[in-house]
Amino acid sequence: MKNQFLRALIILGIIVGASAEEAAKPMVSLTVKSQLLSADRDIRGQRSAPKDKEMTLRVEIKNLSDSTLEDAELTGDVILSRSVNEEAKFVQELLTSLKLQPIKPNEKITVDLGKFTISKVKWHCRSFDETLEEWKVVCKIGGANIGEKVSTDKYVYLVKHMKN
Repeated sequence: MKNQFLRALIILGIIVGASAEEAAKPMVSLTVKSQLLSADRDIRGQRSAPKDKEMTLRVEIKNLSDSTLEDAELTGDVILSRSVNEEAKFVQELLTSLKLQPIKPNEKITVDLGKFTISKVKWHCRSFDETLEEWKVVCKIGGANIGEKVSTDKYVYLVKHMKN
């Protein structure tokens, strides 16, 4: 009798554990790439290096759920290496959030999330190229996070150390 009760408990634990894993599965998959939108060039001509680059994060969203996703919102931020008072510093900038069109099951859509500018800055006799270091993109419905993508583990480290 005890063996049957233990077996029933083990089977119940496996079923509950499996359903808990499924609940944690994201509803969307996100693929994110930085994308150059435009570059202002120095007045010396076509062969010069761009001074300012306007960039965005290009996000491909795929609906992994069995239902149409409506009222989804995409948010994100970038960490840039910026020139601040003639010093290189990491700066976190929020990107403008974006309301998504309804996404059917297994459908993919591609959107551009926000815009940010990267510049070439001159300090006295040296120059400094600002760079995109890390990024994070989150897809939500209401307040519920349904998918998230971070560039690398370095993102969490930089956010933690920028606040200190």
